Amino acid sequence: MKRIVERGGPLGAMYEVYYDNEKCARNRTCIFHSMQMYDGFEYILLFSSDGRLIKPAYEYMNIVLNRASISKRRLALQALKVLYSFFELFGLNDKSELDKKELSKFMDFLNGGCKLGNEISLECSTLRCNSTMNVYFAIYREYYKDILKVENSALYEAVTRQLASGTGFLGYARVETITGYNVNQKVLAPSIIPKYITKEEYFLILDLIKKKYGLREEIIITLMYQYGLRRLHPILWFFVY
Repeated sequence: MKRIVERGGPLGAMYEVYYDNEKCARNRTCIFHSMQMYDGFEYILLFSSDGRLIKPAYEYMNIVLNRASISKRRLALQALKVLYSFFELFGLNDKSELDKKELSKFMDFLNGGCKLGNEISLECSTLRCNSTMNVYFAIYREYYKDILKVENSALYEAVTRQLASGTGFLGYARVETITGYNVNQKVLAPSIIPKYITKEEYFLILDLIKKKYGLREEIIITLMYQYGLRRLHPILWFFVY
């Protein structure tokens, strides 16, 4: 089994490749960068593990993103570091279209963490959330389209969904068409507990209490709503009574 282990280093993330129970790494991958200021502009250079300048990445970060903020250019740098690390580890190059099988492997690699497969296991110290992955995928799509000129890639595969919301005139729901990408990960909106509930919400809760619970729960909810009973008070009642 091939085992890929991420380790930190002076040049950034380094990946070591082991086979079976070997204690010594067969090879190491470390995509590193350099920043150089010239004529008031900060150039970002990306290098392969053997020290060769990655020219397409140079063009993207310094020409295509010439007017972008430095934070966006550095975000692109981090995204491309992961992409080219994957290329080296799996024997690919930037001419690869990334088919569905390769993209599936890359998604696991990009996500990070520890993953055990039949042929390859990942032991990555970095773990990226879904929203970060989606930002990186947007960078990859732009990079593949504008720089690598790759027209066919699973990165581009889109999906269209129709969502019905509300009720319109004569009872028809309003249908909204949303187009997204298959590779994009689902990001859940944070749930926020409201400080107050409306009178209508109170009656709905009361109906539910009457159907599924007893008189004690109904009294507790009524007191909480009408007299501002705190959560601690019902707990104390259980101990006192």
